[in-house]
Amino acid sequence: MAYFAELPARFQGIEWEKNFSFARHTTVGCGGNAALAASPHSAVGAAELLAFLGREKIPFCFLGAGANVLPRDGFFEGVVVRFHRLRELRLAGEETLYAGGGVTGGALLKFAAANLLGGFERFTGIPMSVGGGIAMNAGVADGHFSDVTVCVYGV
Repeated sequence: MAYFAELPARFQGIEWEKNFSFARHTTVGCGGNAALAASPHSAVGAAELLAFLGREKIPFCFLGAGANVLPRDGFFEGVVVRFHRLRELRLAGEETLYAGGGVTGGALLKFAAANLLGGFERFTGIPMSVGGGIAMNAGVADGHFSDVTVCVYGV
């Protein structure tokens, strides 16, 4: 479609990949291709892109770390929005941290431990990104992301 050629020029602060392979970006190695993938470098860029895609009714889907997803074979005539570049991780008060949607579970655990913030240990070994963990409320028998999440800034 024509808009696929226009998107990279319109949103220059975003990394673009044409003919995106789901199989190359999932832990299971399955799935077909998508017309285009977008990797915003900021939450503002992500919000602007998603608002545009919604307004223009351009099909899109999200892909985090690629764990626990089984994309279908075939071709997706839309945009895959990836948050793997959103890796900001910082303290937001004495007992609170801010983590971008692309922060990996391992990076989250290391940062929390280094800053003496407990409660994240239960996520050890779960392959995920923070965005995916929140979206599906990842967890184990003794707790889930919703137990340690105070606020989510949606785009």
